Amino acid sequence: MLIKRIVAPLILALIMLSVAIPVYAADYQNILSAGVYRNLLEADDMLVVFHYDLHYDTTPSTPVNKYFHFQLLDTAGANVLATATPYVYFNQGFDEGAGCFYFSPDDAPDWGDPYIIKIRGNPEYHSGSIPEVTYTLADADYCAFVTREEIRDALGEYILGVAHSLQADWVVEMTTNSDLGEILTSPAASYFQGTIEGIQYMSPQIFAVQESAPIIPTPLHPGTDQADAYATRFDDTFIGDFMASGLFGIPGNVVTGMGIAIFGLVAFVISARMFGTTIPGMIAAYAIILMGFTMGFMNAAIFGIITLLAAIYTGYIVFFRNATG
Repeated sequence: MLIKRIVAPLILALIMLSVAIPVYAADYQNILSAGVYRNLLEADDMLVVFHYDLHYDTTPSTPVNKYFHFQLLDTAGANVLATATPYVYFNQGFDEGAGCFYFSPDDAPDWGDPYIIKIRGNPEYHSGSIPEVTYTLADADYCAFVTREEIRDALGEYILGVAHSLQADWVVEMTTNSDLGEILTSPAASYFQGTIEGIQYMSPQIFAVQESAPIIPTPLHPGTDQADAYATRFDDTFIGDFMASGLFGIPGNVVTGMGIAIFGLVAFVISARMFGTTIPGMIAAYAIILMGFTMGFMNAAIFGIITLLAAIYTGYIVFFRNATG
């Protein structure tokens, strides 16, 4: 009786464990190719991108980002330099796909060394031996180009090559021809943007929508000569003397600004008497005020007050003057 009490729970536990961790037979696991590029977003940054195939006769119910993880190891295979997880897009993320490791300039390892890419199974979802696949970077995997444009073109060619293989494996159109040349389709662009963060900026020429820094044209007047000429145009004239000395201690542009404002008020009155509306006077007055401010004859504070009053008056004309209760 005691034996039954001990053995029965053990048998039940084994049955539950076998149900909780299903075993899937892997038909093919490999890293097919890799490429290493630098100076893509910043000087001396580094991108390691690779193409893999994790095929199962029966696709696991657990997505690949939980079933496997990526590692980049040092040349001895002892220390982990970077980790990443697969991007799930098609067929739970299994079969062919792409992965990457990106390093900022401060974190990038030495260029040209035979680092090891490893795809390793998650022990939580594998019973028995843990599946592992490794790939050692060779000299040919490192991009030999120097200029950023050449490096980006080389990365784009590699991505398009991987896309061709994914197209055959997934039976999904991944590339198309356009006026820009061969580019990724919308599903392919979505996949690679999820797999390689920033790829649209690293290799913009393979995308239908290309993003880059705007080209700012050289200004018509790159120096300050024209501004200096305007600032000194009234020097050594009676206008300049008046603007500098003012009147009764009042700055010159305040005196002339008040004069321009009074002129605008007169335009309002004349417009109301002649046309029965102040709108023509408002247009004429504000045109003169703008010219006076541009010429330096109106103080900025006075111009600001007049602008505020003009906005309030315009709002009154548009919304309230003809309103009926």
